[in-house]
Amino acid sequence: MNYINKYKVLNFQEHKNKIIDLIFKIPRTPLKDKNESIFHTDWEIPQSMQKDYLEYFKKNIMEDFFNDFNLKHKFKKIKIDNIWFQVYAEGDWHGPHTHPETNFTNVFYLQLPSKSLKTNILNNNIDVSEGDILTFPAFLRHESPKNQTNQFKIVISFNTSIIE
Repeated sequence: MNYINKYKVLNFQEHKNKIIDLIFKIPRTPLKDKNESIFHTDWEIPQSMQKDYLEYFKKNIMEDFFNDFNLKHKFKKIKIDNIWFQVYAEGDWHGPHTHPETNFTNVFYLQLPSKSLKTNILNNNIDVSEGDILTFPAFLRHESPKNQTNQFKIVISFNTSIIE
């Protein structure tokens, strides 16, 4: 069974700008180390901080995504292990990595200025567009290539696990 999937968010254009606006209401929080350079992310901000984009995302997108994913794979239920956004400015990137202690990694493409900026999954070439949620096993090594455009690449990433 192929566990690499692509889901097209229903009515994406209605949601895109609203979610991006809510992301940018959070004070800019860059993340830079030897494996990544990210202009803005909520990865390291306190869980108690208000995240309106997250409430909007859960209310307007998650239920349909979960229903579709569970139906395709005959899972009874999946849960979110964690969720965060990433805004990549020109020159930003995220090196090769995996996501331990979870079953699946998911990437929701809010803004993708170039197809060359899609997530690279080792030995897999998946065509994605804005409005897609790409799902793949969390043990697969993947990376976000260097943004060589002057536009932001914006994603919401989340890890999910199967509940039996």
